[in-house]
Amino acid sequence: MADPLDVFLELARVPIYASAQFQSKNVLRVLSRFRDFDRDCYRASTTTYVVAGDAVFSTFAPDSSNIVLSTVSPSGKRLAAFREANEAGATKRFVEIWVDNKLEASLEVTKLHEAFYNDDIFSLVSFSPEEDVLVYTAEDKASDDKGIKYDFVPPLGEGYPGKKSPGLYLFKWGTGKPSAKALRPTSSLVGPLLFTQPVFSSKDQLLVIGYAYTEDHKLLGVKHCPNRIAGVYSISLPPEISKDESDIQCSFAGLTSPDISCRCPRVLHTNGASSLLVYIANSVGGPHASCSTLHVVELATGKAVATVSVVEDPKDGEFPGLYTVTLPADPFLVVDGEAYVVSNSVWRSRSTVILVRLKDGNVTELTSDDGKLYSWMVLATDGGSQLTCTRSSLTSPPELLLGRIGSDLQANWTTILKSTLSVELQTRVASLDLSVIPVKDRYPTETIVLRGKDKQTPLPSVNLIHGGPHGSSTTAFSPVGIALALEGYVVSAPNYTGSVGYGDKYVRKLLGNIGDIEVKDCLQAALLLKHMGIAGDELFLSGGSHGGFILAHLLGQYPVTFKAASIGNPVIHLGDVSGTDIPDWYYEESGFKYTPTSLVTPDMYAKLYKMSPINYVDQVSSDVPILLNIGEKDARVANAQGKAYYHALKGRKKDIKMLTFKEDNHSLDSVEASRAVFKATRELFARARK
Repeated sequence: MADPLDVFLELARVPIYASAQFQSKNVLRVLSRFRDFDRDCYRASTTTYVVAGDAVFSTFAPDSSNIVLSTVSPSGKRLAAFREANEAGATKRFVEIWVDNKLEASLEVTKLHEAFYNDDIFSLVSFSPEEDVLVYTAEDKASDDKGIKYDFVPPLGEGYPGKKSPGLYLFKWGTGKPSAKALRPTSSLVGPLLFTQPVFSSKDQLLVIGYAYTEDHKLLGVKHCPNRIAGVYSISLPPEISKDESDIQCSFAGLTSPDISCRCPRVLHTNGASSLLVYIANSVGGPHASCSTLHVVELATGKAVATVSVVEDPKDGEFPGLYTVTLPADPFLVVDGEAYVVSNSVWRSRSTVILVRLKDGNVTELTSDDGKLYSWMVLATDGGSQLTCTRSSLTSPPELLLGRIGSDLQANWTTILKSTLSVELQTRVASLDLSVIPVKDRYPTETIVLRGKDKQTPLPSVNLIHGGPHGSSTTAFSPVGIALALEGYVVSAPNYTGSVGYGDKYVRKLLGNIGDIEVKDCLQAALLLKHMGIAGDELFLSGGSHGGFILAHLLGQYPVTFKAASIGNPVIHLGDVSGTDIPDWYYEESGFKYTPTSLVTPDMYAKLYKMSPINYVDQVSSDVPILLNIGEKDARVANAQGKAYYHALKGRKKDIKMLTFKEDNHSLDSVEASRAVFKATRELFARARK
């Protein structure tokens, strides 16, 4: 396996465990996703595991391309399947309920709505307590009324190109003919809302998340942005649903404060009845990702039972706060009569799993580091004392594990499945050394380092810079990082000031200082490895989004330090807020307050220009080759920014090449783009070394 591209392709084909559900105490249904480079698409497969003691039995089913979403009912008896099938050149949509191998109910809903939503932000499927009604989200039909047809509808932003607004739909079966209707919650006290993530709290009540428009009629992008105007709402269903074809009119009421942005409502059932509401929240506005809070509320009284609060400045080893975008669909565990909620969270340079005791908000880390630097993600619980997780690292492909929680809140783990690599590649990956190195005098900055164990001399290094900036690099399995390390590079992934997982103080410290603090953090992380004798003189850069912003700054401010750079969808000019679904980002990160009436003034423009990489374009070295990778459907950073940078460098006779991907958005994560960008990036680095 001499070709580095072949190494990357094998690593990138490794299935990733995407979700799971317990069908019973011993039966687990797991969905995996993987890249199919032959068909240039992502594919999925479902495997059912039966765990008997330490023995595991499984049945495998390849993907059914027309099932876009499925979920098991709380009792484990029923399976809801949402099917989109192409028949005679037209797309038809069906909702199906299965019991064992019997189709209990089926209904075509093509005329009711557009495509089903199946993402982590807008979608959640919930069965009623009696398991005879289902609620789900789908795209609302566009109106054919000519008076409405041309009205402007704010787009949903990055990750939702061309998607229509989400709507709630009820599917009812069990008695009589199955029926499906749209829910139309109305209130004279609240403006228009987009209702998402529905969950039954009783047979006649739903709890949902409602996203609000800003006063200037925008829907600010929600992907990776848990700071939007979003609250928990209660929707009251009518006692009887009429059999005519009209929508269901219902009332709703807000349950949460308007100064917090809420998501992931989950309901704990005790003795067959709903008892507690759990949700997570962030402050509205400010940084797009920060330390989250978790709230536990008594449903009967509305009384707050417990909260996991923001952690500002934790000491080493202490819980740094909750950093997660979502919760499992059923996140509850009960151990010795005590109820807990389980969640993923970034804890410095690892992702870990935490238990939160619902009566007081006490936090226990369930997957503390054992010296192997695993990153963990929880997939599902059985509502009792069992959960399933996946773990991986930069030296270990993803594994699927079943955990049984004891009274000491320690987990006894059974390995259900380990991902397999070819013998040769497994041996080579095992030869790599993984470590996390703090960057002196720049606390809490640290960098994840991956390199060959047997390499004694300094090696060329690739610095992989994450975006956000309020994201993180973790020790989890990364085909790109591993492939580069196997090719002979030291791979360094720094978590700079502003990264999550270190305390909220360090998230907010970056606001107003972008282009300075985090740029110096990344520079010092790269130079540290050189001073330690780990890396040699050949330093390379790769990163996108805010990572691309940092790279462009490094190339302009330190033009002779780095040998080459691969940049994806970068922010180049902070003064250009057009063409983005997150205009607030440009203001808040630069130290300006964002409001619905905000405009860039000449004085602001001057400051924003000086903080931007475009300010240093003349200083970029002609001897440093640069690769720009641009997604034509990027709604987060207008691709005009990257293209303007390309033309500015080209006009100055710099060594610049640009790739554009017509069907890719901001993340450049299509199968085609992932292969092409890796191939072009490693070829760029190889050329720069000659």
